[in-house]
Amino acid sequence: MANLMRRNQQELLPALDTWVDDFFSGGVNQMFNRWLPSTLGLTPGASLPAVNISESREGYHLEMATPGFHKGDIHVTLQEQNLVIQGEKKQESKRDDHNLRRQEFSCSSFRRVFSLPENVQSDKLVCAYEDGVLKLDLPKSHPGPVTGAREISIR
Repeated sequence: MANLMRRNQQELLPALDTWVDDFFSGGVNQMFNRWLPSTLGLTPGASLPAVNISESREGYHLEMATPGFHKGDIHVTLQEQNLVIQGEKKQESKRDDHNLRRQEFSCSSFRRVFSLPENVQSDKLVCAYEDGVLKLDLPKSHPGPVTGAREISIR
């Protein structure tokens, strides 16, 4: 017959604390690190570009930080009342070595969607890219819905 041992509760608490810590630092975090980014359309470890939006009497001004991207990597479109800004860049480092043991490349992308107020003149949007910052000027007009979809060229 097996020997029964009486355990002190205080001996069990550190083990329980360790198990809870391991569970939340390992299992749950790994689950959210895998599930949450893909739900938001991100790759794990990716982040969305920071955006500043300001308003004046004349209109709205949007600035988006996109360091490492080139002007051709970014596309700005207007779809109904939504301003869609997306970018994708790929970098590849190739070595022509027959004994290649490691090849590194990176790919990153983002997609941001902004609901525009009805008083934006959609045909007068101005977009420029300079020093890793995308700048959009959205002039105000009389209220009215924006219809159709079109791509905005970046200067």
